[in-house]
Amino acid sequence: MRTASVARTVYLQPGVGLGALTRAYGGSVNRGSRPSHHVDGSGSVARHALKSLEKLKVIENDETNGYGI
Repeated sequence: MRTASVARTVYLQPGVGLGALTRAYGGSVNRGSRPSHHVDGSGSVARHALKSLEKLKVIENDETNGYGI
């Protein structure tokens, strides 16, 4: 996932957290003959993107309301 896309998501939805980002950047899983279902994206990748944006001071973490610009 691109870090710029994460920054835009946080800008458009202030207070977004790690769980919301993993749901937003998830996709469908191919289950063979069964119907496809949505799966969440990687929490590790989303966490690393948030930490790098926080280090660059693009976003800040509010302990009660999540991340914001």
